[in-house]
Amino acid sequence: MSVSLKDFHRQLVAYFTIFLDLMGYAIVLPIFAPLFLSSHSGWLNNYSYETRCAFLVLLLFGYTFAHWLGSSFFSYLAILKGRRPVLLITLALTSLAYATTAFGFLHEHLALVYLGRFLGGFSAGNYSFFYKLQESVANPMLAGGLGLIIGPLIVGILVDEALHVWFFNALPFWIMSCLTFVNLILVAVQKRTEDQTFAHFNTFLNLKESLKILFSQWKIKTWSRSCSAAFLFLLAWFSLIQFASAFLFMRFNLSESGLGFAFALLGVGWCAGQFFRKLYALSFFILVAGLCIFISIFTENLISFLLFMAVVTIICSYTWANLGLFFKNVANEENADDITLFVVLNITFAALLSTLLSGTLLLIDYRLIYVFVAFCFFISAFLNFTSRPNA
Repeated sequence: MSVSLKDFHRQLVAYFTIFLDLMGYAIVLPIFAPLFLSSHSGWLNNYSYETRCAFLVLLLFGYTFAHWLGSSFFSYLAILKGRRPVLLITLALTSLAYATTAFGFLHEHLALVYLGRFLGGFSAGNYSFFYKLQESVANPMLAGGLGLIIGPLIVGILVDEALHVWFFNALPFWIMSCLTFVNLILVAVQKRTEDQTFAHFNTFLNLKESLKILFSQWKIKTWSRSCSAAFLFLLAWFSLIQFASAFLFMRFNLSESGLGFAFALLGVGWCAGQFFRKLYALSFFILVAGLCIFISIFTENLISFLLFMAVVTIICSYTWANLGLFFKNVANEENADDITLFVVLNITFAALLSTLLSGTLLLIDYRLIYVFVAFCFFISAFLNFTSRPNA
């Protein structure tokens, strides 16, 4: 009976960690676009639109760059100390990051907001362990999908000052700080189990070695098309999810509350996509996602736009669930660790590159971001379709 209770506690902590991780990611998506892009936000009234866009891109890039730095640092620390201490440290930093961001909103101090997001990105450098944690439980992304729904709903309700005098932009971050601290306590009281360090992630230690491994996938003939398709898909997805709030704000002038409810709808689409686990006609569905993105550029009706985005989110969720199968054509089962390594490396650098490219396009015209996303989806579908299966 005690073994069952221990396993139940371990599973509960794992699901709660996954849930909070994606809930925290979803909470920030609806908030920052109105803050930086609105000429009536009260913070940046004296700056031009281009300058406000640059501030937003800098915030997003700071998070993704800190994510890479955290990956390097925490991978090295895990080799020295093990996985459990790393998880405890990153949870503590994450809780501090949310609190710092909340203080920034409370006192309208932009530097604190930047610091909070940088700390959040740095603590998110434990993604390699988060990736392995998902493999240890059944239906992990269903818990994550619930986080993607509840997170934006919290924003949709708790930032609307018209509902209650206590509701404002900082409140969701205070809630996440407290919940992450609870998660830290749950992990701390959990009985120690065999602590694997996953030493094969030590390739994050320096940029040169990481890029060398990443680029090696394009030098091997049988790897190149599938890996290119995977990277372009990730590039499109991160560009879409990071800048969707900017597009919705610029096109439909949605408030934080409106953006929160819109992202909650996309979270429902993500959950729906997780029910399709087998790889069927993947190239076709990615092509459909590209077409939906391209059509949405010219869509002036909010409901129609959100329906197109829901379809894209379902397809991206379905593709993400089968992301490792991008490498099915080029690797055997005994290379599973290498597949995991390439997936995590692709995710890390796609997030970084998408922020730079899409951020540059935002400075020119926000609609160019969706043109870029559609282009990446089209090329990804073509490369995946023409990749040769392993003999």
